[in-house]
Amino acid sequence: MPELGAYAFVLVGLVLAIQLIASLLALISTQTVASRVVAIAASRLLLPLIALVFAALIVALVTDDFDLLFVANNTTFATPMLYKVVGVWGNHEGSLILWMLVLALFLAFLSRKPQGMPGRTHTLALLFLGLILAAFYGFSAGLANPFAGNDSVPPGAGDLNPLLQDIGQSIHPPLLYLGYTATALIFAIALAVLMDRQLDAPWAAWLQGPALLSWTFLTAGIALGSWWAYYELGWGGWWFWDPVENLALMPWLLSTALIHSLQVTAKRGQFAPWSLLLALLTFLMVMLGTFIVRSGLLTSVHAFAVDPGRGLYLLIVLILATLGALAAYAYGTQGRVFATERLATNREGALLLNNLLLMTLFIAVLAGTLAPTGIELLGGETYVVREAYFIPTFIYPSMLLIALMGLGVWTRWGGRARTKGWGNLLLLFAALVGVFLVLGLATALPLTGALIAALGIWLLASSLAAWGMHVRARGLFPLARQGWALAHVGLAVAFLGMGAASTLHFERSYEMNGPMVVNGVEIGQRIWLPGQNYWSLATPVQVGQRRRPAETRMYHPLAAQLSPGSNTEHRAFLAAQAQPTSEAAIFRGLFYDVFVTVQDRVAGVPILTIAHKYGINWIWAGAILMTLGGGLAITGRRR
Repeated sequence: MPELGAYAFVLVGLVLAIQLIASLLALISTQTVASRVVAIAASRLLLPLIALVFAALIVALVTDDFDLLFVANNTTFATPMLYKVVGVWGNHEGSLILWMLVLALFLAFLSRKPQGMPGRTHTLALLFLGLILAAFYGFSAGLANPFAGNDSVPPGAGDLNPLLQDIGQSIHPPLLYLGYTATALIFAIALAVLMDRQLDAPWAAWLQGPALLSWTFLTAGIALGSWWAYYELGWGGWWFWDPVENLALMPWLLSTALIHSLQVTAKRGQFAPWSLLLALLTFLMVMLGTFIVRSGLLTSVHAFAVDPGRGLYLLIVLILATLGALAAYAYGTQGRVFATERLATNREGALLLNNLLLMTLFIAVLAGTLAPTGIELLGGETYVVREAYFIPTFIYPSMLLIALMGLGVWTRWGGRARTKGWGNLLLLFAALVGVFLVLGLATALPLTGALIAALGIWLLASSLAAWGMHVRARGLFPLARQGWALAHVGLAVAFLGMGAASTLHFERSYEMNGPMVVNGVEIGQRIWLPGQNYWSLATPVQVGQRRRPAETRMYHPLAAQLSPGSNTEHRAFLAAQAQPTSEAAIFRGLFYDVFVTVQDRVAGVPILTIAHKYGINWIWAGAILMTLGGGLAITGRRR
């Protein structure tokens, strides 16, 4: 099977060359129809070929084919079967093939010409998306070939990172990759529109579906990553301002701005140059993140190994893509201006303000993520930007955005906003802010978190009221409209959860000398429990009738051959050689979680930490509603 995959990998390069050449010939030759047929056929053939390559890698991992360096570095005989499979994308080489697979999926989707798209524009879009796929293929074949032979790594020397041996690894990266690669489809269509100067065509409708798809998958992927970090890393947070977290957040912010801007372009014909610029910029930010993660420019738990050669290749691709996009934008929008009539109190004006605030957030995250690297390259000291920077530059503008969203949902297209009920809404807004300010001052709770929670309630009340009025007046259709409303409700719920989690967080640590009871939390005697490729030093924890273990897992390929419970030498071996992870005991509830961890120290007794985290699950409940809203909006468009 690996040999078949290697042959298929070579064929991918040949078919890609045919696809690109045929697309070019369709643009410049007289045999347009024949060349287009070949380009479309090649675009569709790439998907099964890359799927075969991907399947070959899975088979190689599952069968422990250590003749491949890719396998030797990422699995052992003891690795559980699920993590052998998901290990395909838990490393640099395999994750590139997943990138290519999803790109090929979107290329096959694009091969079916969107309704109303001119043939030349369609051919250009196929060419540009094919070039993106070719860039990743060249990267994989030249610098990260998954079929490279192994003559240096013995079996069992490498394994999937223990932090990735979790169910989250099977879902989180694929969701993000679907969101990221959808921006490539958007980028290719936008470039084609610009190069063919088709700004009078219904191109906004061609972009809306992919933009909603990208936003939905990015929302789901980022939220799942946050949930995974919460329960897996042992620190109990939901966002750490890690540089690679920020690099995922930036395309999401731009994608959010894009789907709102495209609404105006599709419905009113306004913001056309701006929507196209956002379509280009969103993908370029994905490429920037790809460059940073795969070059090792930034330090992060998400980053791959440092490799200057890979970084240089991706930097060249990023520069070429940026220069090409800017040239195409200048060429395609020459002579175009924004339509600015009647933007003050209508839906168009509200969405313009929405975009301005989202861009403010994007710039704040971009600067906070890249500034430390720039300063370090200039000879300054190494430092990491955290909450002290992001609270005034990101959190406060976010609060303003949420406050204005509560009014924006009441605006109308092309006319003045609905005024009925505004007095009651504004009174509700003032009352919520006042109550939470008094609560914060009276209890010494963080005012920022209290205001965030108040704004979440405000947006929730306003969105539900506007949604209810729309349903009473027009029913449950169109479905896309219900999707937008549900997404806004989800954002409100998530924002309320963020405020509560930031404000109502109580934590205390204790030295653990043995079984104990602390504030209704029962701690039992620590015991050794075996796993397939690890040993767990587990602490039984009971809250009410529910029991969970708080664990320190020690991963090692020889774990099955050890007996640390009865052999002190084996315990010392694991302490010195194993890769440890911390697994919290989490007791979930509607309003708060009880979060219990046990931290082993080199010397001295372990430290028990018990935290009560209020509202934490509302963050992910809101994200689920947002994702469902995005899916409903996509379904509604297809109807």
